[in-house]
Parts: sequence; structure tokens; C-alpha cells
Amino acid sequence: MDREVAEDRNRMIERTESGLALLILAALLLWIPVIEIGGLFVGAIAVILIILGAQAFGWRHQMLVWTSVLLFILAQVAGLVLAGSFVSTIRSIPSSEPAAADQILSAFDGLIRGVLVLVVIASISEALIAFDLSDLTGRVLLLGAVVVQSLVSVILLLVVFGPLIHQAVADAFASGTFNTGPITDASARIRGLSAYSLLNSIPALMFAAAFYLTYRRVRQNVKRSLPQSWLTPQDPSPPSL
Repeated sequence: MDREVAEDRNRMIERTESGLALLILAALLLWIPVIEIGGLFVGAIAVILIILGAQAFGWRHQMLVWTSVLLFILAQVAGLVLAGSFVSTIRSIPSSEPAAADQILSAFDGLIRGVLVLVVIASISEALIAFDLSDLTGRVLLLGAVVVQSLVSVILLLVVFGPLIHQAVADAFASGTFNTGPITDASARIRGLSAYSLLNSIPALMFAAAFYLTYRRVRQNVKRSLPQSWLTPQDPSPPSL
């Protein structure tokens, strides 16, 4: 019975190790446009493996893992609702209405605020999944990555891209009728500023480093060696006379 329990625990630890290794890869992929889809797929596999192995590390780790999963799902669902609400609001605003620009910008500002909140929630969910398994250095990196990701999002949305969109919408309605020219120009300028997205690599590298430290800690310090007597077949007992 003890042997079965120990082997089962080691299998759960191995699943967690594999999940952490995949989380490192996912963190490095998620910030790259287009390739981020692959990062989501890798991350989903990693989370499943960590869920399957969570029992070996106690109730607190299990609670944080499930909290992480629920927060991530909440962020994705809320993101879809937020995007749908924004599109619906924009479509309902007549372009000929004098206050159309103000209404569009108000909806856009609401979208930006919602996105910033969702970025923070998603970052927290990413940190929680490995938090209980990490040492002090790993936990500092995880918390730092959440803070840096939030700051990067504020810079990109409120400082870099937001003002461009505000100005483009104002210019599009400046003549009293909607003109697509300023919107087209703003789109081209945003593409030209895409290098700013490289800022997302900073929290991504911090998350990857934290996951690596956690992976190494689990691999070196947690898994228990099975007694040698369990690993080698025993000679059959001689028949009794």
C-alpha cells in the first residue's frame, strides 16, 4: 500500500514538473503576435498537467491552482462580453449625430479601462498557479511580473495607442460628417508603433524565469526516491519443506 501511494505521488509530481516546463514555453510565446495562439494551446496543456498533479502538494496549492483557472476563465469570458458590448455600442451610434465622436470615445475609454482590469486579473491568475510551489525569489518574480505587466499595459493603452485613437476619432468627425481618412492614417501609425509591443517581453521573461526556478525547485527538492527494495524484483522464497 505504501509503495502504491509513493508511486502515485511521484507520478503527480512528474505531471507538475512537465506542466511547469510547458508554462515556461507558454510564457515565452504568449506575448508574440500570431504565435500567441500556440502559447495558449501549450499553456492549456500545462494547466491540465498541473491540475492533475496538484494533490501531491497539499490543499493550499490546489486552492491556488483552481483559483488561477477560475480567474483566467473569468477574464476570457469578461473580455468577450466587453468586446461585444463595445461593438454593439459603436454600431448603435449614428455617424451623422453631432455627439457621435464623444459617444464613441466614451465607449472606447470604457473598453480601455475594462481591458486594463482584465490584464491585471489574467496576470494574477498566471502568478497564482505556481506561487505556492515557488521559493522567495520565485514569488518576488511572479509578483513583479504582475506589476510590470500592468504598467506595460497602461503605457501601451493609455500613453502610446490611446491618444492616437482619440485624435483620429476627433478628426474623423471634425467636418460634421464621418471621414474615414483619419482612422486609416491612425491604423497605419499604430502598425508603425508595433515595436512598442516588445515591452510585453519584459513581464513574459519574468514569468518564464519564475516558472523555471519553480520547476528546478520541484525537480530537485520535492520528489522522493523510492526504496531500492521496491525497484528491484525480489528473489522468490524457497519452498518450505
